[in-house]
Amino acid sequence: KEIVTDLLEFSRGDVEEFGEIDLNKVIDSSLNLLTHDIAKSGISVEKNVSPDLPPIFAHTGKLEEAILNLLTNAVYALDKRYPEPSDDKKLFIKAYPEEDRVILEIEDTGIGMSEEVQEHAFEPFFSTKHATEGTGLGLSVTYGIIKACGGDIEVESREGVGTKFTIYIPTYIPTERERRPSEKRWDGI
Repeated sequence: KEIVTDLLEFSRGDVEEFGEIDLNKVIDSSLNLLTHDIAKSGISVEKNVSPDLPPIFAHTGKLEEAILNLLTNAVYALDKRYPEPSDDKKLFIKAYPEEDRVILEIEDTGIGMSEEVQEHAFEPFFSTKHATEGTGLGLSVTYGIIKACGGDIEVESREGVGTKFTIYIPTYIPTERERRPSEKRWDGI
């Protein structure tokens, strides 16, 4: 039931606007959508997300799309490095507040990337996958979504060791109107 609800929410993403978002809910929803793939691949997920993260300024559907892209790439990289079940097949998700932003780290112990691949990772249509496995748009779309949120994204990777994406998203700052208590306007509304 949760997966169906999460799929419905994800598919309605374009109806929403940017605003106050609970990153914990977006992470959980993204993981729920990939539950089957993660279990089928035998991946161990270690989630260390601060329960008291401040709200961030984002678009729920788009942010979920970005996180899904990163998680899907991690599953792919783990399956490439470990085609058979392995205790080393790990995915780490960490989120914590820092000053006026929230940091989200998604790290895997997959095949990793060379320095050359990292330099081009966020370029549209750049891919190391076979033509039938991907379009090369996932990371460039993810980059665009994070930038639209006023954030930033970095990649660290070593071939044969794994990859870590670090996302920086500003915390939500209510507008002056949102901070004011509800008040009637002159027309009674």
